[in-house]
Amino acid sequence: AVDFDNDGTRDLLNNPVDAIGSVANYFKKHGWRQGQDIAYKANITGNDYIPFLKKSLKYEHQWQQLHNANIAIDNTLAPETSVKLFEFKQPESKEYWVGLRNFYVITRYNHSPLYAMAVYQFSEQLKQEMYL
Repeated sequence: AVDFDNDGTRDLLNNPVDAIGSVANYFKKHGWRQGQDIAYKANITGNDYIPFLKKSLKYEHQWQQLHNANIAIDNTLAPETSVKLFEFKQPESKEYWVGLRNFYVITRYNHSPLYAMAVYQFSEQLKQEMYL
């Protein structure tokens, strides 16, 4: 926890400034890279992606490996970029996402990939609203 508003008290329960600042501090200490992307929705062809779906949150693969398994995203990544493939069940289908380092940092705060995705998507909606 940090005293983000400099009032002399670290108050996570009653002070939203301290609470938000403390989360930001936690992210920074765990390797958050400001201005870098978090995740990309993936388009998958075939079944070569299956070995890359692991329950572990460790980033054991590089982008080139996923790309070679017919996984595509709407961006260009360096071949050696550490990535993780995630599968999220939808009511009538599945969605696949490629997580980057900042996505991993969110999972350090809460180990649920679903939580991390909700945080990411909510942040994208907030960003969109701010720039309307």
